[in-house]
Amino acid sequence: ASNSISFMCWGAVLVLLIIGPATNQSLILTFAAAGEILCALEVLQIIFGIIPGRLLLGVALHYTRVLLLFSLIIPHSEVAASIGAKVIFIAWSVTEVCRYPFLL
Repeated sequence: ASNSISFMCWGAVLVLLIIGPATNQSLILTFAAAGEILCALEVLQIIFGIIPGRLLLGVALHYTRVLLLFSLIIPHSEVAASIGAKVIFIAWSVTEVCRYPFLL
C-alpha cells in the first residue's frame, strides 16, 4: 500500500512540475515530502527484514534526500523556488516513478 501511495506522490510531483512549477510550489513540496518520507520508511522495512533491499544504498540515498528537503529546500522559500530545486525534484520524481512499477 505504501508503495502505491509513494508512486502517486512522486507522480504528482512530476505532473505538477510539467504543468507549471511556479503556481504549484506548495503542492510540489507537500507531495515530495510525503513521497520521500515513505521512501525513507522503506529503509526501516529493510532493517527489520520486512522487504529485501540494499541497506547502505537506501540510507545514503533517502536520508540524504530527507536532509536536503527538510533542512534546505522546505525552510527556505527562495531555495524552493530556484531552478536547482526544480531540477532536483525532476530527477527524484523521474527516478521514483520509474522505480515503483517494479515494486507494485
